[in-house]
Amino acid sequence: MFSLPITLSHTHSPPYKRQIARQIESLICSGRLQEGSRLPSIQRMASLLQVSKNTVLGAYDLLLDQVDQLEGSVLW
Repeated sequence: MFSLPITLSHTHSPPYKRQIARQIESLICSGRLQEGSRLPSIQRMASLLQVSKNTVLGAYDLLLDQVDQLEGSVLW
């Protein structure tokens, strides 16, 4: 079973997708999520966090956008 230490604040102002993306980014930066590790599928992550699949898809899209921005800055 896959487990990530992600908790969502129901009173915190950022949308859930942004909270999820920030926490995954933090896990990567801190080394708790190693290079080559696979994130759960969208459906599995949604089930684990009890949010919609669209919320998780949005979080994953935010992370991919950050990767694209980093790759672009390295190339130029």
